[in-house]
Amino acid sequence: NGILLGADKGLARRLAKFTKVHVRVSLKAGTPEGFQARTGAIAEFYELPFKAIEHLLDSGVSFHVAAMSDPRIMPREERRRLIERLAEEEADREAS
Repeated sequence: NGILLGADKGLARRLAKFTKVHVRVSLKAGTPEGFQARTGAIAEFYELPFKAIEHLLDSGVSFHVAAMSDPRIMPREERRRLIERLAEEEADREAS
């Protein structure tokens, strides 16, 4: 969901027309390298799930974020980066 919705803002706008829709955006990594390793998608797509969150918020679509946090899969430092990134996104949103 995150890659598609992040790449196409119009998709979030189209989803907003439905009354019974709820989207899950999965964050699978805290770095572009971790994203590529876990998903097989190119590292440049790392930003797309974060853009998806922005697009869904802007469009008023109901959603939640599921962040991978299993220490067997994601190292502690990478998990910390992911949490910091989410906090920065929220702070930026509140400031605007």
